[in-house]
Amino acid sequence: GHSNTRTVHAGEGYLASGSKRLHFGLGDKRADRIEVKWIGGGEDVITNIPDAPVIVIEEGGKVSTPGS
Repeated sequence: GHSNTRTVHAGEGYLASGSKRLHFGLGDKRADRIEVKWIGGGEDVITNIPDAPVIVIEEGGKVSTPGS
């Protein structure tokens, strides 16, 4: 019954780019579901979330962990 929302702004300033990482502090909890709404209008719903401190989600629903 709880949700968190964050937004990434990819183009920040002339010849610069800010971090595209979003941080969610979950403590000892686990996310059951991640919904990503892409700028082009697409949406991915991730339910099989890896048990890793960092995950990478690419448009189209591809999920990976750094180093894997």
